[in-house]
Amino acid sequence: MHLGIDWTEAHRLRRAEARPEWKGWTLRAPLCDAASYHTKDDLRHALAVFGIAIPRLYRLGFAHNNCGFCVKAGQASHALLYRTLPDRARWHARQEQRLRRELGKNVAILRDRRGGHTRPLTLAELHRRVVAGIDATDPGDISGCAL
Repeated sequence: MHLGIDWTEAHRLRRAEARPEWKGWTLRAPLCDAASYHTKDDLRHALAVFGIAIPRLYRLGFAHNNCGFCVKAGQASHALLYRTLPDRARWHARQEQRLRRELGKNVAILRDRRGGHTRPLTLAELHRRVVAGIDATDPGDISGCAL
């Protein structure tokens, strides 16, 4: 099984190899090999040389092509999702609201840590902030998966 992770994420390969569901499989991540120490720009150039389109989520500014929704995504990533793929973002907000109703608890994917207090920050509230132009997110808070 070949994984599409590069040398900046070699820790993810080690974690995948330790997972019981991969027992019996040989996992490889060719971009983690020492001979493949390329920058993201190098890889984009290689795609262009071979006529391969850069995947959509990368073109939209996401850190990974599987960042369309990830539990490790931060506020900036969710705000980017709302600005670039609003229908998908709203779908996830509806799913979060459904979960909140089912659990009967004030839970959310995100946290608001402003003012020294931590409270749940729903995706719907984040979307309202984006629409209102209130962007208190850290622009570097794209992903919690150790880019």
